[in-house]
Amino acid sequence: MGRVIVALVIGVGLALPGQTTGQQSAEEAVIAVVNALFEGMASGDTEALRAIMLPESQVLAMGERGPRWSAGTSFAEGFEGREVAVIERMWDPVVLIDGPIASLWAPYDLYIGDSWSHCGTDSFQLVLTEGGWKVAFIGYTVAQPPACERHPGGPPGAR
Repeated sequence: MGRVIVALVIGVGLALPGQTTGQQSAEEAVIAVVNALFEGMASGDTEALRAIMLPESQVLAMGERGPRWSAGTSFAEGFEGREVAVIERMWDPVVLIDGPIASLWAPYDLYIGDSWSHCGTDSFQLVLTEGGWKVAFIGYTVAQPPACERHPGGPPGAR
């Protein structure tokens, strides 16, 4: 009986790293999509933004003036032709995944060029498609310190 228990413990121990690695890789893929969205925003690449967002995606901004809704396509088009880059950075993301649905929650700060604009919390909902993870929903708060914090690494380019 003791050998059976030891074998089960070893078997479970060997199985868990593979499951964890698979979960980590899915989490990394979700984080990569959100970072690609930030890169598309900074470069004004609306095609890149459209490629990682579902056509039906929605965006909700929650600021002092209340909710502001927009379609994901309008959100993407808002970065086209900008002369000054919009730089958004997140840190300490929390990713939850259940099959084909993922959620990413993280604090962020946002700069327009070199000027700090605001900070808050991002909430992304993603779905797994044949083409990989796609953004279905973006919700975010818009605030100023002390209601939120700036990136712990300092302003963009400070490193």
